[in-house]
Amino acid sequence: MRSVHMFALLIVVLTLSFFQNCSNVKLVRDPVEERTEYASLFGELRPALAVRNTGCIMCHAQIHGDLISDFGFGSPFFMGLDRVANHPEQPHYSPFRSKHFKHGGTTWEDSSVMGDIYVPDTMLSDARLIGAHNDARTGNTPVAEISLTDFLASSFFDPVTEKIVRMIPFTRSDDINVPGLRGLFKSRKEIWIDAPTEDEIRSLTRKPSVVNVISELGALVYRATPNDVLQGIVVRQSQVSRRLFLTNENVLKCRGDIIVDGVLLLRDLVLDTDRGGCRLYVSGTVFIQGGVTYLNGDRNDENLQITSARAIIIGMRSLSTRMTQDASFEAVGGIRQGWTDGQELAFNNRIIQDRDSVDGLVNDAGPFQVVRTIDYSGNEARAGEIVGVIDDYDDKFLAPVRPGVALPDLSKCASTPEEGKARSPRAPCLHPEWAEGFRRKTVEFHHILLNAPKVHSRYYGAFQGVVIAEDALFAVDNFVFRSDPVMNRVPLLPLVQDRIFHVSDR
Repeated sequence: MRSVHMFALLIVVLTLSFFQNCSNVKLVRDPVEERTEYASLFGELRPALAVRNTGCIMCHAQIHGDLISDFGFGSPFFMGLDRVANHPEQPHYSPFRSKHFKHGGTTWEDSSVMGDIYVPDTMLSDARLIGAHNDARTGNTPVAEISLTDFLASSFFDPVTEKIVRMIPFTRSDDINVPGLRGLFKSRKEIWIDAPTEDEIRSLTRKPSVVNVISELGALVYRATPNDVLQGIVVRQSQVSRRLFLTNENVLKCRGDIIVDGVLLLRDLVLDTDRGGCRLYVSGTVFIQGGVTYLNGDRNDENLQITSARAIIIGMRSLSTRMTQDASFEAVGGIRQGWTDGQELAFNNRIIQDRDSVDGLVNDAGPFQVVRTIDYSGNEARAGEIVGVIDDYDDKFLAPVRPGVALPDLSKCASTPEEGKARSPRAPCLHPEWAEGFRRKTVEFHHILLNAPKVHSRYYGAFQGVVIAEDALFAVDNFVFRSDPVMNRVPLLPLVQDRIFHVSDR
């Protein structure tokens, strides 16, 4: 895996490629919450989001707590440098490049962070980064190398808008007048953000204290000790793939550490647990549909903690285009240190196979895009009604917005000015656009820790807890990540705690 000096990230959860322009970011200390006693995993931190890949999740993210990221430090994709020659439009690990989003500015511009930002304590000397900093148009003082924190606080020339913009614009905002409430960049010598592998999850089952409670081919469940409690998990067989998966009954009674070797679906979960929480260690993908309700009303710090060796997918089924594109195009090279593109593509395909083994998954959170009619009068475009929805990342999943009402027999609108000129005079056409709030579902989560190489959610709402991941994508707009004091008072994934997260200045 990664060397000790590599910084693997904690993901609290990106916006993949298609999200909108962002502006007016603020970095402040939340005046309401005060720091208290902390559990050993987080120390003085109160994390809400810990991710390596910030390029998309920080578009519009509202973070009430600390943010931890290494921008892919220690790997070729650090700061978006991965395969720059072949994939310059895919800088997911960069905090400032935005070509992939088809708009100017930075991906952080419309975010706010009510907390501190923890980044690696390192100097930058790569010619591409130094060149961006030293560009005469920026007004920056030329340097041969620069600290990461100073680099993040500097300016650069954005070729999209041809303007000077800040890397992370809110770091020098002057509209925050309350002393002591400004969040800070804080550099640390070690930042480790990761997730256990499938083999590491399975190795937990070989300890002498483990008790096997479900034993089916492809669906195995264990209690880590005889004192741990589990009732309400059942085995189902897919009517399509014939593979087995595990799912919850109406009420899941879960206390302590539970090891799941298989694929898990949690649907409209009612959880009977206690202050120690329900801690799930899963070798396959975890799918969550609907919310999580605590049977006793979370009056005693009841909580849910999930780690997956593959992915945690929330409120959605359409994964194919997102997961199966060429791995280098997706720029997620840090899922496992040293993996080739082929290994990453195989990893993504296993998540798709897990999806196909679970019956009843739907795009519960709403469509990804909508399709609107566009009419032209001369060069003036007039937007018409929404006539279709897209649940995946290309047009092949286009469906009428109203069942039984066919889509207009129109071609796709021109996507570039050059294409538009070639088609003049312009005819009516169909234009896909970001769905925003159209038929979107709000589901809020409380007292939850999620850890996996990939954590993706389509629900609107608030997430109170912490996400630790390599690559995370949550809903754009109307979404808040809140740090949770409960996570600083309860044991956190003790069987893999040292494996998933570490921040140190030693």
